[in-house]
Amino acid sequence: MRQLSPARALTLRAFWAFWAVWAIGFIGGLAAGCAPAPGSMGPSTLAAPAGVAVTQDLPNGRVQFRLQPGYPGGTAVTIPATVTATRGSVTGPVTARVLASGIGERGAASEKLVRDLVPASVTVTPGQPRTVTVSWDGRDTKGAPVPSDAYVIVLEFRFEDGTRSGTASAAATVQLGP
Repeated sequence: MRQLSPARALTLRAFWAFWAVWAIGFIGGLAAGCAPAPGSMGPSTLAAPAGVAVTQDLPNGRVQFRLQPGYPGGTAVTIPATVTATRGSVTGPVTARVLASGIGERGAASEKLVRDLVPASVTVTPGQPRTVTVSWDGRDTKGAPVPSDAYVIVLEFRFEDGTRSGTASAAATVQLGP
């Protein structure tokens, strides 16, 4: 079996995180007696006002995204991300980008840059988590609205823990539109 590149592994983790968020929202809707009507089972039909937390580990900390099961098309996607350091420091996001993932030539997974974002950056140390908000207006690099689909928002962080330093990424998949 072939080993996945770190970028593909991150995309697959984000893909499964999206479906976990959707399933939790769907099951929560069933439990609350507000399941979507037959034939309209898309994530945007589910109500989850508080959102769902998706956590990804960094080498010396973690990032926790607060996601909604779906975001209406034509509106801004705003995602709070809480950054926590367990040792040393974590700075970021230093870059943020939106990717479209799919199947490319010969059935291989592929990614396409939709847009680079300009994130606000924070530096955190142990015991002092901070929340940053990442926003995307649902448009591509040319300013055109993107179609309804699942998109991956990738944030890159710098870390230092006393013995090593480097960069690490955290990703969240969002469903835009129905």
